[in-house]
Amino acid sequence: MYSEQTTRLKTPLSPRSTFLTRLVPRVQTSSTLYLVDVLNTQDPSVTELSTQTRTNGWIDYAQLKPISDALGNPFYLDIVDINGYNHLVNVPIQAGADYIQLTGLNSSISYEVLAIVGYNPALQTAYVLTTHAGPTERHLFEVTVVFNAGSVPTETQLDPVGVEGYYSVSFSTYGTYYLLTYDGPNVPYQLLLSVNNSAIPEPVNITIEDNAALQATLETYAMPKVTYFTVVLADSVGNETEFNVMQISPERFDIYNQVKSKR
Repeated sequence: MYSEQTTRLKTPLSPRSTFLTRLVPRVQTSSTLYLVDVLNTQDPSVTELSTQTRTNGWIDYAQLKPISDALGNPFYLDIVDINGYNHLVNVPIQAGADYIQLTGLNSSISYEVLAIVGYNPALQTAYVLTTHAGPTERHLFEVTVVFNAGSVPTETQLDPVGVEGYYSVSFSTYGTYYLLTYDGPNVPYQLLLSVNNSAIPEPVNITIEDNAALQATLETYAMPKVTYFTVVLADSVGNETEFNVMQISPERFDIYNQVKSKR
């Protein structure tokens, strides 16, 4: 066990006497997951399920999502470090079980899963926020959850494809409806949507807030241009690091100083 400088994250299971608990030291370089059964309060059962360690950086721990397959066998969704990137996995609740990787299977794309935001047990689909389009963006993806290593999961983007943006989301309890918020870089808006489910006779797509008045007002101003990109810088010994950059430039800004902005 860790010392008193430890974060404990508890996730209740069914039956109610059991729960998952993750212990993470304050430096967040390792974590251990336990299955605890307190049915016998005098002698609770504690089973170590898995451990994670990271020598370069820290572990971004997240709340676990207990789920079950069609036969009722218990699993949990988790985010783990795979080759330096955080990805979604499905894990049987048993000691020493191997995880089933659900995202990051396409080696040509480097991205991370940042949060598990919803799960639909009827469709067996998870909903996650990712950095598919780059580290400065957040996009919502639907991931099919598989329960054996021989099956291939799929990932589908739910917010507008090809449009840069930073999204946040809140799902209903059973992952049927969600409130999608576009936080920028343009004028924010908010939609109430339903997932693609044949059990819903009429799909929901309601605009909660479009900020149309704000958009109309901003169009009367010469707004600065915001550009996101990355640069690679080297230290004194030649070690290179990639940095994210947000550049804010005046209207009609010319990096070659050939065109003057109107004042």
